[in-house]
Amino acid sequence: MNGIPIYINKFEYDSCVNFAVNSIGNQRELSFGQKGESRGEKEMYENTLQGKLGEIAFKKFLDISELKGMSLDFEVYPKGQWDNGVDICVNKINIDVKSVKSISKWFLLEVNKTELITSDVFVITSLRYSDTGNTYIDLKGFTSKSKILSQPVLKRGECIPNTGCKLKTDNYSMPISSLCSNWSLLLDKLSD
Repeated sequence: MNGIPIYINKFEYDSCVNFAVNSIGNQRELSFGQKGESRGEKEMYENTLQGKLGEIAFKKFLDISELKGMSLDFEVYPKGQWDNGVDICVNKINIDVKSVKSISKWFLLEVNKTELITSDVFVITSLRYSDTGNTYIDLKGFTSKSKILSQPVLKRGECIPNTGCKLKTDNYSMPISSLCSNWSLLLDKLSD
């Protein structure tokens, strides 16, 4: 499932790089509920860059779809503060844009974060570099908060199915292939 490719231009990419660099000192070394191995600065930078690129791509998708006027938050919050999982709000619908690796087959949502998240919808994206060096974000699909919270929980220490990757905390789990990819459904809901 490749999704809808959204081209990221140099200005957009550089804006995200600057945001990621400026955010490093304010990131948590351990995510909510995570135990053991902490994230290094490189991982924090990569996670932040990929996430912000996903936000830009989804906003561009909304702009192309005639849902204009939303702005993105490039504020760097003090350590321990964050945006409560709302990256974009359209007509009172809170959207959290999540980015996964391009090879990921699963959308994982940390159980310990769910009480703090006020989003109604999760949009899943992935970063892809083309052979020509261009940057693309693929819009993989979306799901409601209620649907991801009804999915099975993979426990800390268990492996993500069909991988050797052990989880650092408990996660709700949904196959990427189970995400809704009928974007007109989401656009219709956001247009109401």
